[in-house]
Amino acid sequence: MTRAELLRTVFGCSHCAGTSLPFVRCNSGKWYRFPPIIGARGHAFLLFVGINPRVSDSNRALHESIVEHYAALEQLSQNRVDGAAYIGRPGLEAHYALHLRVAEKLFPGQPFESVAAVTELHFCASRSSVGLPKHSSKCAERYFERVLDAVSPAVVFAVGKHVERTLRAGLNSATGIPMAIWRSGGAPVITLPHPNAFGCKSEQERSAIETAEHHLCIKGRKGAISDLRLPGCEYQ
Repeated sequence: MTRAELLRTVFGCSHCAGTSLPFVRCNSGKWYRFPPIIGARGHAFLLFVGINPRVSDSNRALHESIVEHYAALEQLSQNRVDGAAYIGRPGLEAHYALHLRVAEKLFPGQPFESVAAVTELHFCASRSSVGLPKHSSKCAERYFERVLDAVSPAVVFAVGKHVERTLRAGLNSATGIPMAIWRSGGAPVITLPHPNAFGCKSEQERSAIETAEHHLCIKGRKGAISDLRLPGCEYQ
């Protein structure tokens, strides 16, 4: 399945019909939802996995636009809203400050969508994560491997413990390192603290970035990252 086919499939998905999941519908009855991938149009070095989109008064207009107009959903998948970067500096959504900060640490000076992409466990939107399954996702079961295949990341970031728990059941840990596996490759899964988590998060974030840099450096030395030089890596 191509990325365009995946986007079209998710746009029309009704896989969760009849469930008690707390997703929000618009006036026309459709569930608010985000594209399965936001960011890089092809392969990306980094893939961030969140829980699900949130709908609120501040972003309802965006949700209305992308649920009713496929072209708007397609633009958001490319990290654009009315020509402006959705995740970037300046960006339109503060929630992604963590994602942007991590991407800029690993790939300084590169636009977010040139090195990274974002996906969710659940593509449909809710007002909060309350009521969502703590260890499973119908979307992830149905689509996550297709997202991995489309993005082919070098590193996967689980944003928060909820995502880590859900992904863990399907991860290959035979090497001692949690790995996301798809038909054409695999990537280590590294947990980042959720932006809304309590307590000090800076040390967890720093450790996650260092671990990611280590894996990216290994790929760089093998020639898998030849067009971008990571500042913390040594190259021959």
